[in-house]
Amino acid sequence: MMSQTESKIAMPKRATMSEEPVWELASDKTFKKRLINRGTGLSCPRDGSVCKIRIQALGETFPETLLSRSINLGNKLKEFQEIVIGENDTELDHMLDKILEHMRLRETSDFRFQINRHERISLAREKEVPEFLTMEIRIELLSFTEVPEVWELNPAQLVDAGQHHKDKGVEWFNSGNYVYALRRFTKAVRCLIVIDKEMLEKLAKENADAAVLFREYCTLLANVYTNIAAVQLKVPNNVSVIDICTKALAFQSNNVKALYRRGVAYARSGQNHLARTDLEDALKLAPHDPVVQNELKLLK
Repeated sequence: MMSQTESKIAMPKRATMSEEPVWELASDKTFKKRLINRGTGLSCPRDGSVCKIRIQALGETFPETLLSRSINLGNKLKEFQEIVIGENDTELDHMLDKILEHMRLRETSDFRFQINRHERISLAREKEVPEFLTMEIRIELLSFTEVPEVWELNPAQLVDAGQHHKDKGVEWFNSGNYVYALRRFTKAVRCLIVIDKEMLEKLAKENADAAVLFREYCTLLANVYTNIAAVQLKVPNNVSVIDICTKALAFQSNNVKALYRRGVAYARSGQNHLARTDLEDALKLAPHDPVVQNELKLLK
């Protein structure tokens, strides 16, 4: 069970007249922060934490703008908002996640940052210089659940987390939102690469349950890599596709989609001999696949 961090200790300190709040740039330079009330404790929310917050639009930022650019906040600003870090994918939601990961319990701070004026769903390079929207908000972190770090999870939990993000990514990909899809597939990889492959493989030779988990892990990671390759083919980024599919095949050598997508990338790069090898290998595994058959015909 996750423990709920509650405000049961001393009231946060307030900035005094002699301590006029100043804007400070975050370490990654993605936002500025102005501390209003200091928080308590040492821990901060992290990926998976359920956070209860108050959020307010400041300056020239309108509440309607916040709501239109966020899935996390719902359809109206309420007295208390409850959001789960890492579970929504808009640019604003990602910024809110990052902000909350830098806050303490009962802290109140102002934040200023920029996001694209229009939400991006395509990975294609923009032909024009992107326009940015400056936003300013105030957040009070009322409570949050403490969750383990990724490295503290066991292999089964990491596989479950990877599957969750992979499934969400597939939903976004099928809807044509390749930016959000790539974000989810990347999160899935981050969960799965924490697993010690060699140790799990060793356990799989000694334990039936571990053997099942090892197969699930290898299949899932290979599929996530091939999904990333599918996104990169949309750009197209053939070098990346070749590299990612090679990684997928290291985990599952008979993955048809990895062979096919690497073959397509080789063909687009003018490396027809390598493309033919991959596509012929894919056809041996899936002899009736019309997509693979058609790609081979295009090489001849």
